[in-house]
Amino acid sequence: MGRLKRIRNFYIPWLKSEKSNAKKLAWDSRYNQLIRFQVLIDNIELSGKSILDVGCGLGDLCSYILEQGIDVDYTGVDILAEMIADAQKNCPVGNFICADIFKDKKVFGTKRFDVVFASGTFNLKLGNNEIFIAEMVKRFSEFSREYFAFNMLHERSSDFMDTYFYTNPEKISRIIAPYANRIKIIDDYLKNDFTVVCQK
Repeated sequence: MGRLKRIRNFYIPWLKSEKSNAKKLAWDSRYNQLIRFQVLIDNIELSGKSILDVGCGLGDLCSYILEQGIDVDYTGVDILAEMIADAQKNCPVGNFICADIFKDKKVFGTKRFDVVFASGTFNLKLGNNEIFIAEMVKRFSEFSREYFAFNMLHERSSDFMDTYFYTNPEKISRIIAPYANRIKIIDDYLKNDFTVVCQK
């Protein structure tokens, strides 16, 4: 089964059946979704920056950043058109694009972003996750000027589910080492999660 089909088969039923945005995106709770966002924005100075949110889902990160009073130039991209349609409604000030940056390297033309974020983008088991992560991190590096940062599910999690991909900071650090001058791992906010902040 191809990557897009796996993603559609997983998320579309959630979008149709759940009421809250966090549940539509299969987060276990709104609290856990927001704490992941907070870790991302706490570790990079964002004021006045341009941001690309990869796998933006329903635009919740856009809304969260604005709620914190941070002025940014936000662009969200997602592979699912259904997500993008709702994201534009949820956060009208954001710029939302339906595209697969894994395939379309020129989706943003010559534009580069100060910061690239991805929250939950790597959670779903796709069958070739480490290869996929390596290719996506390469894209993050190409699209970013200053930083890229993302979170992942930690293999120490006590509630493993077959649907999801779990790993550890050491493995991910080795994958991203060619693309970052400095790598910061934040590993103290949720038992089943860690965040990687890469400075170029």
